[in-house]
Amino acid sequence: MAEVLYRKYRPINFSEVEGQEHVVPILKESILQGKVSHAYLFCGPRGCGKTTIARIMAKAVNCKNFQKTGDICNECEYCTAINNSSVDVIEMDAASNRGIEEIRAVRDTVNFVPNFLAKKIYIIDEAHMLTKEAFNALLKTLEEPPEHIVFIMATTEAHKLPVTILSRVTRFDFKLGTEKEVIKKLSKITKAEGYKIDTDGLKLIYKASGGSFRDSESLLTKIILTSADNEITTKDVLNALGISDLKLVEEFIEYFQKEDLNAITASLKSISDNDGNVVNFLEQILQVMSERLVEDSKKGLLNNKLLDLANLIIGLKSDVRDFNDKLTVINLEFLKYFSKEAKTITSTETIITQVVSTKETSKSASPEPSKILELKPAEISSFISKLIELSEGVLPRLKGIINTSKIEIETSEIKIGNPYKFNIAYMSKKEARDIFMNAAESVYGKKLGLSFSIISDVVPTATKKESPEKPNSDKIVESKKKLDRSQDNSSLVEELF
Repeated sequence: MAEVLYRKYRPINFSEVEGQEHVVPILKESILQGKVSHAYLFCGPRGCGKTTIARIMAKAVNCKNFQKTGDICNECEYCTAINNSSVDVIEMDAASNRGIEEIRAVRDTVNFVPNFLAKKIYIIDEAHMLTKEAFNALLKTLEEPPEHIVFIMATTEAHKLPVTILSRVTRFDFKLGTEKEVIKKLSKITKAEGYKIDTDGLKLIYKASGGSFRDSESLLTKIILTSADNEITTKDVLNALGISDLKLVEEFIEYFQKEDLNAITASLKSISDNDGNVVNFLEQILQVMSERLVEDSKKGLLNNKLLDLANLIIGLKSDVRDFNDKLTVINLEFLKYFSKEAKTITSTETIITQVVSTKETSKSASPEPSKILELKPAEISSFISKLIELSEGVLPRLKGIINTSKIEIETSEIKIGNPYKFNIAYMSKKEARDIFMNAAESVYGKKLGLSFSIISDVVPTATKKESPEKPNSDKIVESKKKLDRSQDNSSLVEELF
């Protein structure tokens, strides 16, 4: 049977390790200086090389030529013995050997000197799976092991280890590979195997693996096994991984933003009919939206439609797990979402109508035109500052909405524009209207009417304060303004709570 690629191309010395530049040089230097710790903890995500580097470390502390070459020679008698499974390197899988009896067996054998090597190495994989009693049995051994013993524990969940254990080990945090690092290694493997995959295909493998070196190499094994030719195309990669073309993902997101339910269901059916994995398709959509949302957040923007779709897909991933007919469940969830959205829009429009009616009533009850105070547009910054001041401690979320709204004040009316229906509904609440009225009365000496409108492009109104007493106050306020003009995350808050 052919050997899987992640085992065939597993690094056998430090120079072959990819993506852990913050760990490898420290380990090498500690060996060169003769300052090897008695116990190590390697923690990080799956498939990033924890166990592999633990095995390399076992050879490094024993290699006779390490001090001369600065790396493992794989030729001396000690390296050869470890490569051939030396009895002095003991590997334990704590997931299946997690009890106190197994750890007692370790504790009882640590005092025996190595049979052949200079140091005896204990590698405990998935260390977080050990029971509380097993950890207690290991404590004393970890604290004062014999000189000829080195413990190396590997785990994906370091937070589950007792503090008493963490305080007795030298910890190294591993990371997933970057796109460049994973593609570099995959390119070496495909070349060595006599295959050729274009960069776009390798990028798809990286995204499907999530940055895990082992997962990416396993996926590459699958692609090579299913390929009929040494020239592997992007389409071959898509078919082997059961994922869809990025163009289909972009089209689906566009359908959702347009609220085209027919196109959404047709797209999902097409994926399913063409032997595509619908759940994988949703995972792709989530990845693309995650990248978009991060990019938008850097620009101070937030696309609430994308956020809604992301939350919907996150929920769907767990909902469809126990169903065979996943497509039907997914279609029903989208139908339910758009039905709910339609009700929300109707409710919001009702609220806005009520507010406009209130405005008309306010206008009809206002003083005669001759007595109306002529308002100066330049005074709007004072009004907004008062608005923010009154909202603090009462409706703190109102401040964020104000900073993403366009506010205009006419003779007897406050006009507020915002791109989001739910923000307008929030400002329509009695508590929020009272704050608007009180702010207007404080600044202009009278209460004004209110009107709201949904607008797509909003340039937030400045909130700069005038302070003639302090010449440099403009600069200070300008700096504060930049901090206050944060994007309104109200939609995210509503989704979470």
